Amino acid sequence: NLPKRPPRKIDVIYYEDERCLLAALQDTPAVGRTVRFYLATGMRKLEALNLKWPEVRAEGVRVVGGKTGPRTIAYSDELRRALAECGKPSDPGHVLLDDKGRPWFWAADALERCIRQALARAKIRKGRGSLFNLFRHTVGSRLAEQGRSFEQIAHQLGNTPEICRKHYIDFSPEAGAETLAGLDEWRRRAEMTQNIDRVIDRPSTAPPADTVT
Repeated sequence: NLPKRPPRKIDVIYYEDERCLLAALQDTPAVGRTVRFYLATGMRKLEALNLKWPEVRAEGVRVVGGKTGPRTIAYSDELRRALAECGKPSDPGHVLLDDKGRPWFWAADALERCIRQALARAKIRKGRGSLFNLFRHTVGSRLAEQGRSFEQIAHQLGNTPEICRKHYIDFSPEAGAETLAGLDEWRRRAEMTQNIDRVIDRPSTAPPADTVT
């Protein structure tokens, strides 16, 4: 059999999905900036909603109370932009606020409902299970695509390297190299048939469309 790339086991938000989702949230800027914050950090639902400004430090964003203990998320350009949109109030209150300046922590269900409605308007059929795990998986996959180690991904997400390897190995450059090698092998075998056009058109032997990256 010709080599095929294993199907991805998790849902992620691609960059085009993100643009469509944020466009659907233009009328609710507080929800939009909250989504951007989740996509910049990969924090768990309550980790982000509990975050207060004193934990936004010079070295990064300090996350306390996580499953694997306290951790610090280093600043990225996306995180700096997300925090800039949130502003920094004079009091040491919550970072993520609704349009009336109230902490989303007290209206978490309303926040999730708004995001799900925006996903539906944008025709993005993802996040039917845990919505905030969808954001976490997106961050993990993007870090893997950037070549970050599973230890680095685990630190940012507050998981173990073993869990991150299970979820994100398919997104890593290593997996991409394996996919390209598999595609080269498929082409070699197809050329040996002296009828490559017929082989390409045969659905049962053609490689999946997402093998070309």
